[in-house]
Amino acid sequence: MQAAAVDNNASFGPNKIEEGGQRLRDNLSVLFAPLTDTKGLGGKGSTLPATNTLFVVAPQDEFDLIAGEEVRLAEPLRTVLWEISCSEMAEQLTIFHHSQLSNVYPWEFLHHPKEAAKEMTDHFNRLVAYFVWSVLVEDTPKDRAEVIEDIISIAMAASAPPLNNFHLDVRERVEMALEALFVDDRQLVTRFLHKFWLDFKHNVWISGVGPALQSIQLCVATLHKEVMTYKMTELVQISGLDENSVDLHSIVYEKIVALTVQPIYLKIVSKAKRACAMEDAHAAARVLQCTPHGVADSSTAIPCTSSSPIELLNLVCQLVAVPLHHDSSPTAVVAATDHQLAAVELLATLQHQGRKTFLATHPVSSLYLMHQILDPKYLAPHRRQALDVFAAAVRWLRKDQKISSNELKGS
Repeated sequence: MQAAAVDNNASFGPNKIEEGGQRLRDNLSVLFAPLTDTKGLGGKGSTLPATNTLFVVAPQDEFDLIAGEEVRLAEPLRTVLWEISCSEMAEQLTIFHHSQLSNVYPWEFLHHPKEAAKEMTDHFNRLVAYFVWSVLVEDTPKDRAEVIEDIISIAMAASAPPLNNFHLDVRERVEMALEALFVDDRQLVTRFLHKFWLDFKHNVWISGVGPALQSIQLCVATLHKEVMTYKMTELVQISGLDENSVDLHSIVYEKIVALTVQPIYLKIVSKAKRACAMEDAHAAARVLQCTPHGVADSSTAIPCTSSSPIELLNLVCQLVAVPLHHDSSPTAVVAATDHQLAAVELLATLQHQGRKTFLATHPVSSLYLMHQILDPKYLAPHRRQALDVFAAAVRWLRKDQKISSNELKGS
């Protein structure tokens, strides 16, 4: 008994706490294991965790039939809370909960609404089933009451301001709130966006590239106005920013652009590439003429790997912010107030670092997409300046006169 008491006292050290956290993560990985479709005796499909079952223990005879297969079961909540606190449990549950919800993209509710809704519902039901099972598995009413009190404590800890989305920064919290908003069919903005997607896909091939992009810009402007008008209180509470904050408006605007454009982006990229094919070829040739032989093949089609104009603009910001040489002066955006000088730095960076990117092979269509969809007044200052620099670089590339590779190197 004395030895057991010593062991129990020693178990509360830092190593034991870390071990408890790892056991919790292992426990939750079983709880949130991927679901697999199986066939029952009646031929109907059923959905089970990939690690067999969570809570139901099979008879011993059935275990004997599973040759060498280990069935992992989740540990009851009361067992887990012997090693970690309710706050730590709330943190881990928040992480798992957000990771599961982020696997369902908003546009999946348009194409496969039943499957997407079922996936989110199944995740919630499994979490509830775990808490219910943790109560029922206890032997005495007193133990069950203690588990219920623990569940209430976990819920209160998860909803407390210091722990609510504790692992997310301001941008991530706002983006998550907008994602949740645009999957709620009860919201007017969600229904408006779904209708826009359907109308756009019906009319995209019979309309010109200009009207198509203008309709996207109008849709984004409408959604942004509605969200900032009717959801401002929630956004301020989530972000902790002032309602007139430039950062809040830019974060909301950029996320709305991404959510609006992602399901239809490849269609508008295809139209823009066809409309700007000749200018893209001429501009790309001027970018690639200083590329070493064999490094880049101009005949090879470079796919567009971005999913929205915001991602294209992010690439531009990265190229503008990266010096060409380690010993060079400060970056183009910081050091050059003259956009022409910054454009030269950007072109040099494209030649050496971005020669295989969509920006280098389709600079004119990339700029056209960003100019036609994005409203500069809602962009962050550094993004707006990077867009101006890229526009200056593209204007230089579209000049009719030819220049030699030596002249370009000298610039």
